Amino acid sequence: MQNLRRDLDHLAQRERRGAPRFPAVDNTAEMGWYTNGELITTAAQLMDVSQSGLLVLTDDAPDREGSVQVRLLQPVATEWVEANLVEATRTRFGPYQIRLSFLETPSPDFLVIAWSRSSEDI
Repeated sequence: MQNLRRDLDHLAQRERRGAPRFPAVDNTAEMGWYTNGELITTAAQLMDVSQSGLLVLTDDAPDREGSVQVRLLQPVATEWVEANLVEATRTRFGPYQIRLSFLETPSPDFLVIAWSRSSEDI
């Protein structure tokens, strides 16, 4: 845990943002949102994580801005975390790149699981 904190502090010193971004752990995730009262879910992968939001790749995207939910399935299943859709951009080769801002700072447990712990990834 001390090594993780040291690595994250090192990255934060290089970051200019108010909430530094960190690479996400190799993961499988899921994103969901409500359309006409129905929960729509799609496969997702967290790319980077900060205390204020996420960058996620997804197969599908909501057709409008609003609230979405994200959770990790692997390496460890987590609870849903609520976020606002900031931007959804279709990438050149298919998936969507989704920028999300957290409605509330997620639990430290979620952040520790989501952040990459491999010094090779940092």
